[in-house]
Amino acid sequence: MRDMPLNQLIMAQLGPLMAADPDLAGVQLVRNFQPLPAGATTGPTVYFVKITDKRYGSSKRKDVWNIPDEQFDHAEIQTYETSYQFSAWIPQDVADPDRLTESDILNIVSGIMQSDTILQAFRAAGVGVIRVTEVRNPYEVDDRNRFEAVPSFDIVFTHTRERVTTLPAVVTYDARISRV
Repeated sequence: MRDMPLNQLIMAQLGPLMAADPDLAGVQLVRNFQPLPAGATTGPTVYFVKITDKRYGSSKRKDVWNIPDEQFDHAEIQTYETSYQFSAWIPQDVADPDRLTESDILNIVSGIMQSDTILQAFRAAGVGVIRVTEVRNPYEVDDRNRFEAVPSFDIVFTHTRERVTTLPAVVTYDARISRV
């Protein structure tokens, strides 16, 4: 599976489940580092971004005779482990101590990503979920010189990518027997 279909699968499966969760009311799901400059979101947001593609094992190769085209279709199928990182930005209000933090939101989202609903939907699309990591909660100094939590977690998916090329059929073969 290529990157865009995998991104769309995440949006299509996780987005509605986040919207249905009362604790995540109003929290957007956005792919981070969009190719077009759109500016920062203004409300609570969960971001996701692909971080690695790791080939797993060696390629599977197969040749299939394509009858209408009279040629071989040569397929090379590679299994990948693709890692995504999820992070959150939730404006905090010190006057509202009951408001969920970024870490709270990510713990809910990581739980959704391990739910049977998500696992079955991803499996039906040919994508496996290997693991969802712990929610990390480091701090950094923001643009107002205040400490701000920057929590995140990673998720590792398995899927395959297939590359198909064509090989023309052998039309003639010249055999020679030579003395050695």
